[in-house]
Amino acid sequence: PIYNEQKYYDEKLEIELRSNMSYNEQKYQHGFKIALNKINQIESGELVNATLVESESENRPVDHYNLRMKEEKVAGKSLSQSLKQWESIKQFAKEQSFKHVVFNGIGGSYLGPFMLIQAMHGDEYNLKQQKEGRPSLHFVANTDSDAFSQLFQLIDVKQTLMVVISKSGSTAETATNTTIFQKLIGAESNKNMCAVTIPGSQLHQKATSQKWIGIFEMNEATGGRTSICSSVAMVPCAFAGLDFDNFIKGMSDMDDNTRQPVNNLAFMIAAMIDTQLSIKQKNMIILGYSDSLKHYYHYCQQLYMESLGKEYTHDGRIQPKGLTVYGGIGTAEQHAFMQQIQKGIDDSFVKFIQFQKRRFDDYEDEKAGTMGRQLLAFLKGTELALVQNNRQFMMITCKECSMYCIGQLIALEERIVTVLSALWDINAYDQPGVQDGKLAAGRVNKLSLAIEKQLTQCEGTVEEVMKAININEEPRLVESILNDFIFNSKYYKTNVKGSRKWENGRFYYKLAA
Repeated sequence: PIYNEQKYYDEKLEIELRSNMSYNEQKYQHGFKIALNKINQIESGELVNATLVESESENRPVDHYNLRMKEEKVAGKSLSQSLKQWESIKQFAKEQSFKHVVFNGIGGSYLGPFMLIQAMHGDEYNLKQQKEGRPSLHFVANTDSDAFSQLFQLIDVKQTLMVVISKSGSTAETATNTTIFQKLIGAESNKNMCAVTIPGSQLHQKATSQKWIGIFEMNEATGGRTSICSSVAMVPCAFAGLDFDNFIKGMSDMDDNTRQPVNNLAFMIAAMIDTQLSIKQKNMIILGYSDSLKHYYHYCQQLYMESLGKEYTHDGRIQPKGLTVYGGIGTAEQHAFMQQIQKGIDDSFVKFIQFQKRRFDDYEDEKAGTMGRQLLAFLKGTELALVQNNRQFMMITCKECSMYCIGQLIALEERIVTVLSALWDINAYDQPGVQDGKLAAGRVNKLSLAIEKQLTQCEGTVEEVMKAININEEPRLVESILNDFIFNSKYYKTNVKGSRKWENGRFYYKLAA
């Protein structure tokens, strides 16, 4: 099949774009000017995280671009300042003798560092750590007691450093993991603790008063999903032996490209995406044709969906926006969803990412010549099939899998988000929907403690139990807590025991001392 191909290549950055997705350049000229102005406002330190809807605003600047700018447009924030902090963090990591390091954070505090370590060291990164004489690395993000317990059955807690990564320290998941770890350590747990946080935060105060062995600062204006260019990723990279300096330089160089009014790669891709979505709402599937990109889509999922999934425009109009992102690595995940993409409903476009140059040994293969060329055949074969089935795709090719090139890719994705948010007139840097969930979780926690305190001998439906223990809440919430109590009662502070049975389409509970 023949199609109109969009092509772009930047000789300096050695990055290429090819796509069958088109856009009307003339139509987007005004939008591009708005996006350039938005980028300039961000980089000038203006208050851009704001809308006329109070609940949709954090009313502060956004500084992730400043952290890698060659020019210091905002005092104390520049590429050179970031590299100075990186040197001090590297020295700290070098001086430690722990056998294990646990990184405790969620969202951007977890997804970015984990993606980088897996990208450069592979799935078996701890074998690499062991071979090169560095500590084993582990991540805790969720409050999953089974996973937490499994981890500390396998590693010596006394030989473990926990790095708590949280702007505030009040994030429920991270705070819970911190408290439990310190209880496991016992006395002098401060000698096994390190913090990455903002000055004056609850976590900063705790780490200072308890004399934790390391405190590394980040800025309040650095959002979690864009914090990969800050100390949030510096500390994990230092313990993993990764060259963060090349990563942030790659980001800086890409920012230079996407700051230009012409030949701007971020503008091109954003316009292609917006054109597709203006015709029909579609999902973006990210397929990385390298196992090094296994967690790239997961990182981008938060970046795009948390940034662009908004209800209001800047001036308070209700105009829901968003872009659903999922994906994985080719060819593995193709077996999960490519049948539907090729032959089913036309609800997605595909973003391929590949590295031009292979890092390690290639192996002979009779069908393709080499193993690497077999992967190339699958990539191009999938592209051909998409064209044949009149499906949309774009192909981004970077020179190689290196910290510098991954820095380029992440910086490009961040700029695309900024451009789309400018085109859609939304605030990409707050997350009120996430806050809604946190507040609701707090409500359930209070309910759980109230039920535990008031449990008494009774039986009946959930509504009858609620009446007996004087609880006024939504029955479905109470039912979930009662079910948890029945299966995990040894962790509740009560002598009451419980059971349930299923009758007439509902559970009946029996609680007895």
